[in-house]
Parts: sequence; C-alpha cells; structure tokens
Amino acid sequence: MKFRKRITIIPGVRLNLSRSGVSVTGGVPGLSVNVGKRGAYLNTGVPGTGLYDRTRLDTSALRRGGGTSGAPRDGGGASLLEFTGDQLVEILNLAFRVTEDGTVGTFLPDGEEVVDPRILRKVRRSAAFRAAAESLRESFVEAREREMAEILEGHHRTPPERSAREVDAALAEPAPVDELPKRYGPDPPARADIAAELTAEARRTVSWWPFWSASRRRAGYVQERLEERVSAATARWREEKAQFDRDEAVRVAEVNRRARERYDARVATLRALRAGDADAIGRELETRLAGVSYPLPFDIDFGVDDDGTVVFDVDMPEIEDMPDETARILASGKLSVKSKSTRQREREYATAVAALALFVGGHAFAAGPTVAATRVRGFTQQIDPATGREIDVPVVDVTFTREPFTGLRLDAGEAVAMVEGFAPAVSPGEAV
Repeated sequence: MKFRKRITIIPGVRLNLSRSGVSVTGGVPGLSVNVGKRGAYLNTGVPGTGLYDRTRLDTSALRRGGGTSGAPRDGGGASLLEFTGDQLVEILNLAFRVTEDGTVGTFLPDGEEVVDPRILRKVRRSAAFRAAAESLRESFVEAREREMAEILEGHHRTPPERSAREVDAALAEPAPVDELPKRYGPDPPARADIAAELTAEARRTVSWWPFWSASRRRAGYVQERLEERVSAATARWREEKAQFDRDEAVRVAEVNRRARERYDARVATLRALRAGDADAIGRELETRLAGVSYPLPFDIDFGVDDDGTVVFDVDMPEIEDMPDETARILASGKLSVKSKSTRQREREYATAVAALALFVGGHAFAAGPTVAATRVRGFTQQIDPATGREIDVPVVDVTFTREPFTGLRLDAGEAVAMVEGFAPAVSPGEAV
C-alpha cells in the first residue's frame, strides 16, 4: 500500500509526506525545486503538455570546487552549468557579501562560500550579482568612512556647558503640582437595567403554560426580586468604589511623595553645583560619565582639587584600536582595501586622542557653572624594554580653562588644532 499526502505551508510551498520520507517542494507551475533525503531536484516543464524534466542539483560540488553535473534521469538530465547566472542565483538562493580581502563573495544558504570557478564566472556575469556587488561595495566604503569619521570627530559629542544662568533658571522653576486621585469609573447600577435583566431571566425561568397567565406570572417574578437585586448591586458598587478610592489615595500619595523627593533632590543638587560644592560636582560627573557613549574604548577616573579644578586620568585607546585599513572604489568599479601607512595611522591616532581629550574635558564644564578649569591626562600602556613590564606612557596632558573652551566651535574645528590652542600641544609623535 502506498501513502502520500501534500500539505500547503504557504502559497507555492508544500510539505510532502510519504512512506519514503518527508520532502519540501517550492516554486510555480513549470518551475519548482524539491528537497528531501535523496537530495535537491529541479523540476521543469510546460504546464498542460505533459512535457517535464527532473534534474538533481548537487550543491556539494559548489563547496569543494569540483564538478557540477547533476545526476541524469532516464539517460537525460542537465548540469548546473546549463543555467544562466541569474537562474543559478534564484535556484540556489545565493547570497552575496564583502569578504575580508574586499572582494564580493558568493554564498549558499547555509553560509558556505561557493568556490567552483565555473559557477562563479556565470554568477558574476548575472544582473543580480552586479547590482548586489555595486550596492555592497558602496555600503562597505560608506561604513568604513563613517566609522573613521565618528572616531576623528568624537569631540562633536561633547556636551554643552552648564552656565550659571541655566542653573538659576532651573532653580526658579515651580514645584510640581500634586496629582489628583482618579474617579471610579463604573456608574451606580441603574434600576431600569436590573429590571431588564430580571425580565429576561423571567422569560427563561417562568413557564409559558398556561399561556394566558404567563405575562402576569413573569411580571410577578420581576416584582418579587427587583428591590433585593437593586439593593445588592448598589451595595457591591459602593464596596468596590470605596476600595478603589482607598487604593487610589495610597497610589497618589506615593506618586506625589516621590515627585516631591525628586524635586527636592534636584533643587539641592542645583544649589550645591551653583555654590561649587566639590562632592556635588563629583556626583554629577559620575552620573554623566556612567552612560557615556563613544566610538572607542577608554577608562576614566577623576577628582576635584581644592581650587575646583577637575582632573581626569584617562586610559586612552591603543593605536591598535584604530581602523588600520582604508577602502575605496576604483574607476573600474572594483573595491580596493589597503593597509594604512604608519604615518597616517599616527596622524589619525593623534587626532583621536585630541578628540577624546576635548570630549572628556567638556564634561567638567557641563557638570557645574563654577568649574573654572579641567585637566585631562591621557595614558596608554607600553612594554618597558628595560624591565619587560607594562608601564603607563603619557600621550596627552592639557588643561582647559572655561572661557576659551566654551567659546570653541567643537562641531566645526579640528581636534588637534583646538588642543594645541591650550598648553601643552599634542603632536602625532607624542600620541603614539
């Protein structure tokens, strides 16, 4: 006895169940692919004529770069090489992405790269590959350029200063208005609604026989129970409303208490910052730096001197953390990925260090209006050739004063030039 059942999963895709196993068929009349335990097969034909062909698709050859011929059927059959590149992309569900060497690779659905040169030649001549490759190359270059720009322009993220006028305006804001309790939603039970419910209940409960007295008996059923039902419903409503009002009073009291606490804490912080309290400045900096976002990794520690100067010690990114390759699209349309020269890497690293110094220093002036100066000391780790031990090597040490710093156009200037406006300057040779 034979068994076969077909289940449509989605239009164009069927699940086939039989004694020999399970397979999946996808496609349209005249062109479909069947995948089962015996492999993948391409089914082609002309609907309505009885003419068709079934060809085995042996994709394992694509992975190892071997032959690409499918197993023949009835002495016939076809090879994958008989299809056009665009047909191969559709049949094999090929995907494309940029590889580490900058070329656009062709991949099977399981993630393995197609290496058979004959298949690749066909695929690379296809319209699908050309369109995908052009888009991938452009996206690859744009991503590299955007990554580098974010690093070299990290000082654009510097927060604005907090001025005395801003703090005074915040202190002048009124306290929050207390929230009022919400009103209980349901209305009191209506006598007419309860009477209607009892009338419907009477029709179901009181017999229609004898029919000549049914109306009178049902009216009596309603009259006997109406007052009791109204009284019970009203009592439940009052009890539920009283509980809601109690819960709402507790909720509102807690909400208003928390709002007043937040307001009082904010006012206390603003007053302390306005007075130049070192502890308040430190807490404000901790809060700001805890959620900071930056394109390069760094660690930071800080303290507030007696004169109000904020001193930052920054474990700077290493030069190895910087992108070391550049990408561009050649006139031929090909993607070129090359390693940067040592001089270019040193120059970019100096810019990245200066940008980070500006970014960190700006947080001091954003913390409070009384911070008159901030010092940023940046270090990186190197191996001491004399001892073989890791030591801290300074790459930047600069003191920013408030008025010149807050007058900088951080979103328009170049980081190294801005830092060089303060003493000491940063040069590419020092920042490596």
